[in-house]
Amino acid sequence: MSRESILAQERRTAERVRSGFDQIAGVFEEKAKETRTKTELLRETINGTEVYWNDKVSDLGSTVKDTDTVIDDQIHKVINTNIQGAADAQIGLVNEIDPKKRRILQNKVRDTEKIIGLMGEFTGALLDETKKMKEQSPSVYGQDGSYIVNGRNEEESLDYLSAINVLNKQNKYPGSSKVDLNFDEKTKQLILSISGKREDGKEFSVELNAEDYMQADGVNAGLISEVPSFKEQNQRAKDYSIMGGKGAGAGGIKEGFLVEGRDIVPIRGGRYELLGAKEVNVKSLASQVRKEVFIGTADGVLARNNRNYMKNTFEVNLAAGVDESGNKIHYTPEGMTFEQFNNISNPVTQRNILADAMTKKFMFDKDTGLVSSFETSGEGEDKKYYNPSGQIRELVTKEVKQTKPTEASIKRGITKSNVNKRAKNLMEDVLNASFKKNTSYFKNKEINGRTITDVKFDGKVINLSTAPKSSDDLEKETQISFDLNRQEELETFIDELVVSQYGSDASAEDIKDTIKILLDERKSKRESSKDKRSDAEKAKDLIDKYKQE
Repeated sequence: MSRESILAQERRTAERVRSGFDQIAGVFEEKAKETRTKTELLRETINGTEVYWNDKVSDLGSTVKDTDTVIDDQIHKVINTNIQGAADAQIGLVNEIDPKKRRILQNKVRDTEKIIGLMGEFTGALLDETKKMKEQSPSVYGQDGSYIVNGRNEEESLDYLSAINVLNKQNKYPGSSKVDLNFDEKTKQLILSISGKREDGKEFSVELNAEDYMQADGVNAGLISEVPSFKEQNQRAKDYSIMGGKGAGAGGIKEGFLVEGRDIVPIRGGRYELLGAKEVNVKSLASQVRKEVFIGTADGVLARNNRNYMKNTFEVNLAAGVDESGNKIHYTPEGMTFEQFNNISNPVTQRNILADAMTKKFMFDKDTGLVSSFETSGEGEDKKYYNPSGQIRELVTKEVKQTKPTEASIKRGITKSNVNKRAKNLMEDVLNASFKKNTSYFKNKEINGRTITDVKFDGKVINLSTAPKSSDDLEKETQISFDLNRQEELETFIDELVVSQYGSDASAEDIKDTIKILLDERKSKRESSKDKRSDAEKAKDLIDKYKQE
């Protein structure tokens, strides 16, 4: 091999070696570069993570302030623990390539994001509720515009109240109290557990799910709820009722709702003279107020779509009370529970029930009702109300000394006794004959001056055939019917029989009046004793009643 060939081969070998070293050097350079890049990335990630979570903590500090409750320390403990875990997970994602492990790390970051977002809302709402109960005077509890403790029953309400007292550091047994704020890794829920002893010494335990707690429309969601205030609506109803319009205060009732009263009326057991006072047409007034104000108010309650608000309206605002006479009065339909009301699918029906109840309370409540200060006369359906703007003057009667009854007074007593006896006997005879379908009892008696010739019954309806009054009467026979199930027709029928039997003088008129009183008493007794249905049956009938527009 020539020298030139050898030298050429050596050059080629040297080139290959040099090239190999260059490649090796390049690999080392790339490895070093890669190491530097990862180190820088890790450093940037750490710095970025620190800044990110510091910002989160800063933002949280503006929403999660010290609550001045026993959970302050636990709030910070939960936040710090989870933020540290989230930061570690975020840094770990830089080097982690296993998909399963990366999902675990990513979930940890997302969970912490959830905790921080929920913590601000939850603690803010919790602080607001506990503060309201702490600052609210016990004397206004349960009144319009106040706040009441939630609970499905009395026991749960007492548990909730005890939980509030623990959070406010006002519980009677502080040594027994335990509070735990924790994020459940399995359920991914933020849970606040409160336990201890109630004021009555019984142990209690309350667990609040932060997400559920934030559901404002759930019945018994949260620890407390608002009792709606309808003062504005009640004032509008009052303004509508009185002269002078809005802001007229204690002015008199509008003329359109007044009727002329009698000159002398019995009030509170005495006799009074009306001087300018007029009777108030309460039925008409109530109907118009319902239409003008409370239909819209009831619609507003339903439009909120908040079951707690509706529940408190039904059970607290419209709870049974007493009327101006001290008698118990139901505003919502008697026997109907909130659950039954809430299960009504027709909103118009619900609206009508609420509007009727609001109207009834506005008119007749003992303390706040529009007519609570009115003078009245009579009772029940005969009760009348008199506009207080007029003057009502008592007629003073002189005390009469007790003397022996005169012959005239004795005769009057006998006459009254006879009237009562005749009225009672005639009414009972007619009712018994009607019940037994005894046609012979009515035959040959007179009605409208005609003799009854034939009698037929069609259920509760009595059909009478009568003969002509005289030979000159063009009609040979007259047909007349009475529905004895209708009191007004029964009264008319018996009145005609009174005339036939006792004539038409003053004594006969007294018998008629007495029969009317006896029939009213009979009707009242029947109505008070006839309804033996279950509450569920009553509620169904009530719901059907309110389905009309």
